[in-house]
Amino acid sequence: MTVIQMMKEISFFLWHTALYILYRVFRLHLSFWQTFWSWNNVNKDEAYLKTIGIIGGGFAGCSIAKQLQGEFKITLFDPKVYWEFTPSVLRTFVEPQHLANIQVRFSDFLQRITIVPHLVREVNDTTVITADGQNYSFDYLVLAAGSRYETPFVNSQITFSGRDALTPEASRKLQQAKRILIIGGGLVGVELAAEFAETFKDKVIIIVTSADALLARSPSMAQRYAHKYFMRKGVNLLFNERIVEVNGTTFKSQNGTSIEADVAFICTGIVPNSEALHNYFHESLNEKGFVHVDDHLRLQGHNNIFAAGDITAIEQEKLAQTASFEADVVASNILRTEQGLPLCVYAPSDRPMLVSLGKFDGIFAYKSYSLCGFLPALMKEVVEWKERAVR
Repeated sequence: MTVIQMMKEISFFLWHTALYILYRVFRLHLSFWQTFWSWNNVNKDEAYLKTIGIIGGGFAGCSIAKQLQGEFKITLFDPKVYWEFTPSVLRTFVEPQHLANIQVRFSDFLQRITIVPHLVREVNDTTVITADGQNYSFDYLVLAAGSRYETPFVNSQITFSGRDALTPEASRKLQQAKRILIIGGGLVGVELAAEFAETFKDKVIIIVTSADALLARSPSMAQRYAHKYFMRKGVNLLFNERIVEVNGTTFKSQNGTSIEADVAFICTGIVPNSEALHNYFHESLNEKGFVHVDDHLRLQGHNNIFAAGDITAIEQEKLAQTASFEADVVASNILRTEQGLPLCVYAPSDRPMLVSLGKFDGIFAYKSYSLCGFLPALMKEVVEWKERAVR
C-alpha cells in the first residue's frame, strides 16, 4: 500500500468514525430531551399509556426502551440487571476486572421502566409468560433476546465464548490449561485467540476453522494482517477443518486430523434465543430459529410485534451497531404506528467492523477497505467508552 493510499484509508476511517460519533451524540441528546419532556409532562396519566414488552436488554432492547420511556409503559425482561458492552466481553476472560468498565445497571438509565429479572418461558399474541409463572400483557412487543453459541458436543472440556462462560470454574480451567483450542476463525474466534495470545505466553493456542482464511468475510488485507499477527505470536492455524468428534481432550476434524487441547472455546454457529416463540410463533421462525421480519422489522403477520438484533433472520453481520440501527427503526415505527404515519423501511447494508487483536493492535474493515494497527485498537476503546457514556 502506498503512502497516499494509506492516507486515504486513514482519512476515510476518521471521517466515518466522526460521523458515527456525531450521530450517536445526536441520539443521546434526542433521548435526553424526550425523557425530560416525559418527566415534565405531568398531565400525561400513565394509566392511559399503552404497554410495550421488550425481551432482551442488549444493544437493541435498551436503545428502544430508552427512546420510548415516558411515551409508553415499558417492561423489560432480562435475567441480568445491567446493560453490557458485549464486544468487549472477550477481554474479561483474561482481565476479569474489566467487567466493571463495560456494565451499566438498567436502573441508572432506564428510570421509568419496569425491569423483570427473569427468563421468558413463552410468548403469545397478547402475553409474555416468565419462568416464575407470571403473566404480562402488552400492546406492543419487541423481540431482542439476541443469540448464543451452541455445540453438538457434550464435553466438559468445551467452553462457550459468550459471557455465560465467565465462571470461576471456567477461569480455573483456563489458567491450568497448557493447550487451548479456539473453534472458529471469524470475528469472535480471532479476538478471543488474540486476548489469549497476548496474555498466556507459555500456552499453546490453536485456531481451527472450516474456512480457508481468518475473518473469511472481511477484505483480503484484513485476512492477511490477522494471519501475520498470529504467526508472530506463535499461534497454530488450521484451515478447512471442521471439528466433528470430541473424545476427552482429543478433537477430530472431518479430515481425520486429531487435535489435543485441555480446553476448547466454541466461537462459531450462533443460535437465536427464540425458544419462547416455538409454541405460538413457530411459523414465523426459519429452520435455525431466527425470526422472519418484514421491511419494517415487524414479525411477519403481526403488526404489533417487532424484532431487532441478532434474533432476526436478516442476512447481515450480527454486530452491535447493526442492532442499534435496527433499534432506531423499531422505536420510530412503534411511534409511527400510534400516529397513523407510514412506517420506516429497514435496509440492510454493510457496516464498518472493528476487530481487536489484544489491547494495542486491531483491524478496521469496511467493504473492501481495511486499516490495521494501533489506530483501530484505539478506536475500539473510544467506542467502548462512548457506548457506556451514553447509557
